Amino acid sequence: RGSLVLRGRRGPVPAARATPAGHARKLTSWSARTVGNVRHKLALSRELLLRFDKAQEDRTLTAHEEWLRKQIKGSYLGLASLERTIARQQSRIASLKDGDANTSFFHQQRSYRRQKNQVHSLSVNGHAHTDHADMAAAAYAHFDELLGNEVDRDC
Repeated sequence: RGSLVLRGRRGPVPAARATPAGHARKLTSWSARTVGNVRHKLALSRELLLRFDKAQEDRTLTAHEEWLRKQIKGSYLGLASLERTIARQQSRIASLKDGDANTSFFHQQRSYRRQKNQVHSLSVNGHAHTDHADMAAAAYAHFDELLGNEVDRDC
């Protein structure tokens, strides 16, 4: 019986460590090292930007200060986007953990989206089509006219 070895960026990873829980621990550790505390970094960036703005009211910023302010502003916008993404993912995880408790909610959302995305009528040259077959034929004719006819090609 052969052993399972996964190839990673830093070399082979033994199968014993290649479990979902092991991956989750590694990802959490990587995130803490790489990203850190997003809220803390956002607060720090916000404070620095506020101080630069107050200084800018009293005097003209030097070239180095203006460059630093732009760097911090870019970092702040990226962190704000990351914070929104993290919040969205955490809400998805929470809803998945709730499991069956949210099944009816998901079905309601699905029904709403299906109803919202449904095409009830299609107007072509001032003529309204409401039958599904008529709408399909009108859409086909429209795109067939846009795309043109099939041409035989010698390849």
